[in-house]
Amino acid sequence: FTSNSAASRYVDYVKNGLDPETAGGLAEALEELEPEDGKENISDLQRYRTVVDYGLSRKNQLTVLKGMMDDSEYETLLDVCQKGLTPEQYVTFREGISGISSDKDRAGKTISGSKKRKVMDYIDSMNLSNAQKTALYYAAGYKASTLDEAPWYGRSESRWDIVPRLD
Repeated sequence: FTSNSAASRYVDYVKNGLDPETAGGLAEALEELEPEDGKENISDLQRYRTVVDYGLSRKNQLTVLKGMMDDSEYETLLDVCQKGLTPEQYVTFREGISGISSDKDRAGKTISGSKKRKVMDYIDSMNLSNAQKTALYYAAGYKASTLDEAPWYGRSESRWDIVPRLD
């Protein structure tokens, strides 16, 4: 290994059940990451993407990600996985919302709720069930009390519009 961190990752991965070849390859792949343009450090999302793209089983993805994520993020990942999402879908979601920011008015003031609308639109654009979209809504840090604002709840249409007519 080219560094102590790669060697220590390898040991952790083998201890946690990855076969030596896979553990070594993944440790090397993580070691070879370069910071994105304009950044000084490798981002957590780059590391997560490397793990989910490496070809590991879902169980092994979760094992490796547990060692990378802080406890609250890992709990969030487990919550969305319990709704049937994959770790890869969660990472894609995190990547998709990472660059979203609030809109500003002409005076440069933040437009209230503009970032949340964009995040909800992004979630809604994902090909997921409503329960899975809701899990990502919570993963984004939003509260149950405002869930009725989510587009996948069809707030714009009446619930009665989707009831079949019996006549």
